[in-house]
Formats: sequence, C-alpha cells, structure tokens
Amino acid sequence: MRKLAECTGNNMNASPTDRFYEEFWLRPGWNSATPNADEGARYKVIARMVARIRQESGRAAAPLSILDLGCGRGWLSHLLAKEGRVTGLDPVRKVVEAAQQNFPEVTFIAGTVDTLLADPMVSPFDGIVCSEVIEHVPLEEKPHFLRSIRRLLKPEGYLILTTPRGELWGAWQRLTHAGQPVEVWLSETELSDLCSQALLSVVCRDRAYPIRRLNWKARALSPARALAGHIAALNGLGAWLSYETSIYQVILARPATMWSSKTE
Repeated sequence: MRKLAECTGNNMNASPTDRFYEEFWLRPGWNSATPNADEGARYKVIARMVARIRQESGRAAAPLSILDLGCGRGWLSHLLAKEGRVTGLDPVRKVVEAAQQNFPEVTFIAGTVDTLLADPMVSPFDGIVCSEVIEHVPLEEKPHFLRSIRRLLKPEGYLILTTPRGELWGAWQRLTHAGQPVEVWLSETELSDLCSQALLSVVCRDRAYPIRRLNWKARALSPARALAGHIAALNGLGAWLSYETSIYQVILARPATMWSSKTE
C-alpha cells in the first residue's frame, strides 16, 4: 500500500464540506485519540462482529486485511489494528494527516472508495468497517456507494456497517438541531433492501447505544425501568428497552455472489 502523499494527488483546495469536518474533529468529545461513550458502544458491537468473521471464516488467529472506511480521526483504525493490517480511508486530507500522526502503525489514505478502486496497487480486503458514514452519503449515491464497497471486498470478505436507525430520525430531530452537511438516515428495512440491490447478503444484525429519550416507550416505561434492578421479573424488560431505544443499527454482510473483485 502506498503512503498518503502518493495516493491523494495535488488538489489541496478544501471544500466547505472538508472545512466542516476539519472543524468537527476538533470539537471537544470528538477530538480524542480514544473513543467517547458513543463510539465505545459501537466498537463493542463491531468487535463482536469481527469475532464472528473469524469464527465463520476459520481464521481464528490469522491477520486480516481491513479497510476502515470513513476513518475520521483514526480511533477505530487504531483499535482494529490488533486484528491485522488496517487501512484508514477518509476524504478530508487534514483529518487524515492528523490520524497518521496519532497512529503511525496504520496506513491512512485521503480519498474515497473510487480512489481505491482506481488504484491498481490496492488489493481487495478481508473486511471493511464502515461506521457512521452511509447516512452522510446522498440518497441517490447510496446504491453506488454500497456496490463500490462490495467491489473492494474479497469474494469471501465481510462488511461491518453501522448507521443510525431511520426509525428514530424524527425523534432525533426533536432532541437536537445539530447535523452534518448530509443527513439521510435509513431504516433497518431500507438498509437491507439497499444491501440486497448491491449483491450484499446480511448475515446478522445488532443495535448499539441506547438513548431512552428518543423513544416514547422508554419515557412511558422509565419508572418500571428504574425498578428493574430490584425486581428480577423486570430484567427482560430492561434488555428489551435497551434494544428498542438503541440509536445505531449494525449489520454484518458478505457478497451474495462470486465475482472478480474490483471489476463488474
């Protein structure tokens, strides 16, 4: 894999979106080399998915080649590095430069999936982790985005994707006006349908990071939830409530058909 400067070309003109993310990753709570509570909750589920990949592929200890797609400041790339050879990819060059400085053991590239597909030096990956990215891809571009991910996977490779649940978008808007330049959330059904169209088969799914304020069920049942620690009969309700109010959906998917990687 070639280093950052060799892969990104000479265009240093930052777009308004680039400038937004340059500032975003400097905000308190989002600028640390370690994950915050939100990110840590996602990583726990991602780590379980990686363990399942190893189990299903029979590669209990073998190093994996992993692409962290939309790596941001690189915290997830760093944690995934214990699994093998990790490449972090993000379109914002200044963010990537900071990630490379913080985590020199990881190869970081400033670019997009199309950058990698056009590069003959890039080989397909055993796994691609795409955490909190697809909701920031315009709706009309999402099918191409997922097809491009599939083309970057080995035929026996896996995709781990996390994204907010579109079912909670209305509740989220009532809680906060904060957002990124593009915010197009997908429901769990919509994400499954897009994966199917991209010839990606969902193997399993999970959720992460419960936020009880997002769901009327949680507000209505919060007194009972408080009693759950004292009344054993309500333990099952607590687990259900956490799942229902989790903001993130997490899927593990793999190519549905065999093909020649990086070509259609």
